[in-house]
Amino acid sequence: MQAGGGRDSRNCADLVQGLALTGCRIGETRHIEWRDIDFETGEITIKGDPEEDTKNGEIRRVPMISQARDLFSRMKATRSDEPGTSPVFSFGSARSP
Repeated sequence: MQAGGGRDSRNCADLVQGLALTGCRIGETRHIEWRDIDFETGEITIKGDPEEDTKNGEIRRVPMISQARDLFSRMKATRSDEPGTSPVFSFGSARSP
């Protein structure tokens, strides 16, 4: 997917990898902001959709495994000027239109 050569191949690949590495649902990933990624504690705060919440309606913290840390570090390095309130994933779907 990443090497697909399309304009959005990298963003789609990042989303799919993020889903796999965090265990989050697609609706939850749409609402992860940079301020939710804590590199010091190695945790990601999952708040879910403001209207639909998370599966059980509670904010939870997900441990950041090393591959997720690598993914988020690479993504942040290319977007270091974004504020903490910016969404981590710029795509909400990896399907073709």
